[in-house]
Amino acid sequence: MFIAKFTALDTLEFNDVSHFYQIMGTLNNLSSVGFTNSLKTLVINACHIQDQDFDNLFVSINTFVAKFPNLEHLTINGMRIGEHLSELIKACKRPNLKSLNLELNGVEPEWCLYFSHIINFETLEHLNISNNWIRSVGIERMKHFFGAFQKLKVLKLNSNKLFADEIRRTED
Repeated sequence: MFIAKFTALDTLEFNDVSHFYQIMGTLNNLSSVGFTNSLKTLVINACHIQDQDFDNLFVSINTFVAKFPNLEHLTINGMRIGEHLSELIKACKRPNLKSLNLELNGVEPEWCLYFSHIINFETLEHLNISNNWIRSVGIERMKHFFGAFQKLKVLKLNSNKLFADEIRRTED
């Protein structure tokens, strides 16, 4: 695959890509990826996943992200990762990660405790978990680990229905 040959690649983006799972599989099967040490930013945004591939997608993402020891910025947006947060520990808890964007992923309050396992509290400076379904119940579940952040400068919680009626879902 031609993309694997770039040795100084700093940023790699997958936006609205069809057959994303198959692309991840191909990249994971390559014996050599030239940009292993140079990649700093990885963006996976609103890529199409076939229903039959959905359950294995996050293992594939973890495998791919593990190849990049110097990754500083990770974005996984619009990928319906809500109930799969626990499967993204290796991808998100990177030793050099400064920015994590998990916007538009359908994260509901019951999955918010997984953030305590997937976030690198020592290095993260920017966390965006906007446009999910976290609501005040999710914030309540997360509040105990907010004090663990050592370098956090920006926390984005926009459009999470924080003041929505807890009894009735507001998407109705």
